[in-house]
Amino acid sequence: FDYQIQFKELSGTKEYEATEHLIKDHGDLPEAERLYITLQLLATNVFSSDLLTPYEVPQLRNVLYETLNNFEMNAFIELQNKESLVQKLMLHLKPAYYRIKYNLTSYTGSFVKLDENYQSLDQILKLSLGHLETFMKNTIPENERQYITIFIGGHLLETKQILPKRKKALVVCQNGVTVSKLLRNTLTKLFPEFDFYPTMSMREFIISGHLDAALIFSSV
Repeated sequence: FDYQIQFKELSGTKEYEATEHLIKDHGDLPEAERLYITLQLLATNVFSSDLLTPYEVPQLRNVLYETLNNFEMNAFIELQNKESLVQKLMLHLKPAYYRIKYNLTSYTGSFVKLDENYQSLDQILKLSLGHLETFMKNTIPENERQYITIFIGGHLLETKQILPKRKKALVVCQNGVTVSKLLRNTLTKLFPEFDFYPTMSMREFIISGHLDAALIFSSV
């Protein structure tokens, strides 16, 4: 049993009280097992505003606002009715918070297939998650991030907002994988308004037919 579960964080939740009620006839159950059952309840997707009050993670709302502020800066857009979006994300992220923090996401690949428009949103979101990942003390897995992307995309459709058309960029580099990744990561941070293709060598670039990149950065 190596989840390093924080007793104080979980023992004050309604789910812990429910666990204690469920196992009241099994008084010899170890504390670690009680906490594990609590964690399973917390990580279960239950969509009820009554049950999913944010008192267990009181800073989550503020962190979500900071994350959406970063998203707005990176996407060059001002989200309408942001409070509504935060409420939806709060409902989704309470179970996701425990899944991510305690590594309960058992799959590494993504079950979500995003279309091209949502892929662009996902790249912007990926650049905007610093505050949320710091709060969770863990990197947000791709599949969990893409669910958040869907929430934001749905909100944009609901509020009839259209993102500015984003141009695609490409890094062509033949100085090795490490240099290529470093160059691309640096440029991605410098130019968040572009969607970057994966880095290519000159040979891969020629074979690709030059794609539809509006801007090409190259070391050659």
